[in-house]
Amino acid sequence: MSPLISIGQIIDHSLDAYVKHFSAYLKVTVWYFAVFILSAIGTLLGPAGNAEFLTEQGLLSGLQITGMVISQATSTIGIFVISIWIYITLLQIVKKTIKGEPVNEKMVGANTWKLFLPYALVAILLGLIMGSPLLLLIPGIGMLVFNSILATSAWLGATGILMTLLGILGGIVLLIIFTVWFAFPGFLLILDGVPAMKTFRASKELVKNRFWPVFMRLMIPKMLFAIIVVAVQIGFYLLEVFFMVNLASLGESFLYHLSTIVTAGLNFGIMALSLPLFVVADYLIYDSLKTNR
Repeated sequence: MSPLISIGQIIDHSLDAYVKHFSAYLKVTVWYFAVFILSAIGTLLGPAGNAEFLTEQGLLSGLQITGMVISQATSTIGIFVISIWIYITLLQIVKKTIKGEPVNEKMVGANTWKLFLPYALVAILLGLIMGSPLLLLIPGIGMLVFNSILATSAWLGATGILMTLLGILGGIVLLIIFTVWFAFPGFLLILDGVPAMKTFRASKELVKNRFWPVFMRLMIPKMLFAIIVVAVQIGFYLLEVFFMVNLASLGESFLYHLSTIVTAGLNFGIMALSLPLFVVADYLIYDSLKTNR
């Protein structure tokens, strides 16, 4: 069994590919701003805070209700749809740019829509799998709730706390296992055409006998990139706060709408700029696993 790509190589090659093919990747991720524009429209049309109170009192105008509907739709359905489209498209382009293959945007786009529903299924199932460790908390929390409402037993309370702690520990262990086992269902579906329902078993087989090497390669580059992204994000948010403080005289309603729109713009901008880096890093690991079996 050949050695996998090193952690240092993942970081170096990811940064190199990101810089070299930045414009090609940004052409895809910039579509996040389609959702941002809709979100901004919803914010401008919607009420300036106290939406729940205004709704209960029936004080919302037709435009405000429309704005709330647009905001809710874009923050749920809109972001889900565009995120799937961007990921499928970006992953195909990442593979082609790293392999030095020509990018046929028309063909990539057609393939993206073909894969949209299968990948949506994979994404939903993966979300359920990654969330399943939370179920381990139910016995302990349930016991604590029962004890606080229907009983006052110190023994029952202590047992509930112990079971909750054990649930947290077990949940962390399962989350680590699932993170490695199911790191690549999307890659197998999008790049290799593995049927959606078979991608999870195939992903587990791909990392077989390489659990900890894969775990370290998945985590360390992402942690490094995440530190950079968070530092940039904090810097932008500090600038936003500075400007908002200086615009305080313009009125509460204006500041509410402006702050909401600017914050959303920063979030979408950071996603658009950072996502390619993480996708490239994961692709390098995936390609190494496929090549060095």
